[in-house]
Amino acid sequence: MFSYTLKRLDYPYPPMPLEKRKGLVPKQGYCSLKPAEEEKEGLPAAAAGLRACIYGDPLREVIHLMQEDLQAPTIEKIPAPPLLADILPAVRRLLLEGKGMEAAALSAETAKKRGYGELLHFMENDPRHIELPFSAFQPAGAVNLVLELEESGAPTDYLRTMNYKTGEAVIHWTDRRGRWVRRAFVSEPEQCLVQLLTPPPGEKLNIRVHMEAPDDWARAGIRPEMQATLDALLCEACYPIGGGGHAVATKVFRTGGTAHLEDTSICINGAQQVLLVTRVTSSPALKPGLAQQTLDDPSFPEETYEALLNRHIKIHAPRIERCTMTFDGPGENQAVEELMERQNGSGLPLQAKLLQMMFDAGRYFLATATGKYPPMWGQWNINVNLQVCSGNLTSLPEMMDVFFRFVESKLPDYRMNAQRILGCRGILADIHPDLNNGLLYHFSRTYPHHYWIACAGWIYNEFWGRYLVSGDKTFLRDHVLPGLQEIALFFEDYLSDRGPDGRYLFYPCWSPENEPLGQSPVTVNAVMDIMVCREVLENLTTAYRILELEDPRAEKHREMLENLPALLLDEEGGLKEWAWKDHPERYNHRHVSHHYDVWPGMKVNWEDTPELADAILKSNRRRGQQDDSAHGIMHRLFTAIRLKDKQDACMHIQQLFRHGFVNSNLSTNHFPDRLEFPDMLGGMPAALAEMAVYSRPGIIEFLPAMPDFLAKGKLCGASLYTFMLLQTMEWDLEAGVLQAVLVSHENQICRVGSHKPAVIFRDGNPLTEQETTEGIQFTAGIPVSILLQWK
Repeated sequence: MFSYTLKRLDYPYPPMPLEKRKGLVPKQGYCSLKPAEEEKEGLPAAAAGLRACIYGDPLREVIHLMQEDLQAPTIEKIPAPPLLADILPAVRRLLLEGKGMEAAALSAETAKKRGYGELLHFMENDPRHIELPFSAFQPAGAVNLVLELEESGAPTDYLRTMNYKTGEAVIHWTDRRGRWVRRAFVSEPEQCLVQLLTPPPGEKLNIRVHMEAPDDWARAGIRPEMQATLDALLCEACYPIGGGGHAVATKVFRTGGTAHLEDTSICINGAQQVLLVTRVTSSPALKPGLAQQTLDDPSFPEETYEALLNRHIKIHAPRIERCTMTFDGPGENQAVEELMERQNGSGLPLQAKLLQMMFDAGRYFLATATGKYPPMWGQWNINVNLQVCSGNLTSLPEMMDVFFRFVESKLPDYRMNAQRILGCRGILADIHPDLNNGLLYHFSRTYPHHYWIACAGWIYNEFWGRYLVSGDKTFLRDHVLPGLQEIALFFEDYLSDRGPDGRYLFYPCWSPENEPLGQSPVTVNAVMDIMVCREVLENLTTAYRILELEDPRAEKHREMLENLPALLLDEEGGLKEWAWKDHPERYNHRHVSHHYDVWPGMKVNWEDTPELADAILKSNRRRGQQDDSAHGIMHRLFTAIRLKDKQDACMHIQQLFRHGFVNSNLSTNHFPDRLEFPDMLGGMPAALAEMAVYSRPGIIEFLPAMPDFLAKGKLCGASLYTFMLLQTMEWDLEAGVLQAVLVSHENQICRVGSHKPAVIFRDGNPLTEQETTEGIQFTAGIPVSILLQWK
């Protein structure tokens, strides 16, 4: 009988055996058994918006260096949005006549005629004729640093590690000369990449160091100029539009040995140690000599590797240690590749250690990708929103402060958007803001971002979340209230028309990024817009009450809330995406924008709104996934968690961890196995934390959707949406016990419960009947111990 011969492909270098890894694998971090083959697999040494993607090859190391403010413009200046307010009556008339395609075409064609004709194009060779809005900038890599080591036998015992607590990336291998270790980190206080190259004990280092242009420079038309001296590498990159550019300077500190130049490479022979320190500087008006100026700057560090690392750790480590999540399970010192292989085996659950690593990876991403600006991968209609959503819940207020400042810096542009596009006061946020611009410039009939009116509301949901986790009334007064006032003012003007039932019409609008089956994306009564309007008005009313201020528009806001459109259900009882009977559902789509009131909103829950909770549950289960975008699965995951749908939550989290969304460096992809994108990465800490504890003002529920394979674990330092810190929480599902310590930021009464009936103790005493039904009295700053024992 014939049988197949199976041959497993080898790693590029024999990996380090498990027994040799003890003491090398960080507790908060991971190890990997092979160098990166592409950028998305590189070790992410990063801090404050400076990122080094380290491939980790022993003999030819490549470090792709990036900085947040390196954006090559594609246009000299973003023009003001075209005046479209005058065509609003015609657009609305067409929508009421069922002519959505014509309405979309009218707005896009008018935008073209009024200054945007050269800024839209059709996708080449696409029968759908997708109209793509242009991008005002193209991210530019800083430079590639290349380290070529003299070969001394085939490397073995290969291992690379990433330490989230210290930010240090380390490459280990062994050859005939001994054991090699190469270390690197990005220093937050010095804004530099620091690399230490050392040979095995008693050996000398022979290495060639040079810079190369990243692949994206040619596409962006960036012109580089590179130089080398015996102790420095210099690069200047000029952008093709605007006269700006950036410079990179690497200083080479050599201990012993000699150096000579070969073209723009430094060749070092016989050194005991080499320290490389690299800094990036950008300029809106690049002039020759910027790289040398960067190198000569008195602040350019010249200290030892350990001194620089220790100074960085003092700033960085407390953020990573502030909130942690651990799960019991096998996998100590195992590599990401081994954990992935194990969980994909027959009948095996997801690996708890892998999820634990992802919790730390997501928080590390937000902590390091935030510098002068927040992370901004993609659009502000789900991408950026997911990337920052763990900030409030997992206690990274410094990073969220950057997000809030960035949003507030764009308010003048957002006011212009509202006035010119829709003739409204208040703000209309840009779905694609960049470093210098918040003006809308996406006037496409395929992606009508200019009619997505919910953008600002979703952004300010995070502002509101900051207040809920902190109880900071100064922040509420100075930052939340002014933003909500502007959004409410916009809705006052936007909601000018009523339907036959006397309720307000939300039109034109867009439910990103879907459209009714066979119809235009420019629509009437997108449910997300209705929900965001409701949230803004109710939160604004609550803010006035808390701050003991009089709302001069209270009567108007009450009237608006009373006349919002009625939501519609489909034949199966699922919530429809449009509250307009002439818009048929398109079920097979990646987005579930109409689930907004479950997540990120908090309006819908089983206790207060059971019928709507059931309708959204059915919608969440009914939807297809279209193109398997990670952000869509993440939104479904959050919806399932908030609705305590453990079965569906498990299905989504298994798809994300098993089907090509996670890379060997714990970065995540937009689609299975392609296009690195941090939506899943940034959102996963919040998802895992919400599986452990759900909160809203006055309510805490433990383990609402914790999978059975995460039966035992611990969460520390989470900030709850009821003005409270979860100091620590440990659970054991098999033993039927959970212990937690809560510290409230203010005096309050809060109900505490769990996913199933339990006997609950407070500070060792069973809850009274009144405490069970009405809640526990918490005193500001006083820890309260909670014990749950399940029946």
